[in-house]
Amino acid sequence: LSDTSTSTTETIPVSCANATDFFNSLLDPEKAFLDYGAADCSVQFWTADAPAVQFTSLEAAVRFAKDHGGRWEEIEITVHLPREDIAFATGKVHQLIDALPGDLRKKR
Repeated sequence: LSDTSTSTTETIPVSCANATDFFNSLLDPEKAFLDYGAADCSVQFWTADAPAVQFTSLEAAVRFAKDHGGRWEEIEITVHLPREDIAFATGKVHQLIDALPGDLRKKR
């Protein structure tokens, strides 16, 4: 058997500083709140017939998720950027909920 398939990968040039900032914001909830404070976001609960809900900041999206049981549900928050979308899956959403600014459960 021979494999005649080919694959192509598109590489988008990104400066090292931008890539570092991007990955730090994914790992650090407080940085994510700062970086995406004015970004369009959507919240999607993974339950039947649940529509996505739109927000104008990551913090607003996370607060909505928290207030609607997102800490105990399968959920995704997507940050909509001009060139790409960034999706935070359930585990990261739970971390963002725990790190909400002004949240009494926030660890110091």
